Amino acid sequence: PCDVYLPSVLREAPKVVAKEAIPASAKDAEAIRGLFPATYDTPLVEFAAGDTSTASGHQPLKVGVVLSGGQAPGGHNVIAGIFDGVKRWHPESEMIGFLDG
Repeated sequence: PCDVYLPSVLREAPKVVAKEAIPASAKDAEAIRGLFPATYDTPLVEFAAGDTSTASGHQPLKVGVVLSGGQAPGGHNVIAGIFDGVKRWHPESEMIGFLDG
């Protein structure tokens, strides 16, 4: 099972904790902003252990997976892991794919 490789904080129902953005060095800030305009100055996100008593009370999810085309090493493992995760979240969760998307 992939639980062996999963960080303990992600095994139950993690909380998302937004932190301040990590500033770029002053000399590189404009170059980085130009290369990454949509993500520059976005907050840092960390995961923290959540309340495990509420993990079983989740609503089912419908998760769509879109690949960029072509085969990729490990792609099947990623898709299988997502499927296992949404089923663990709630047994009635669904995972859908897109053809020619």
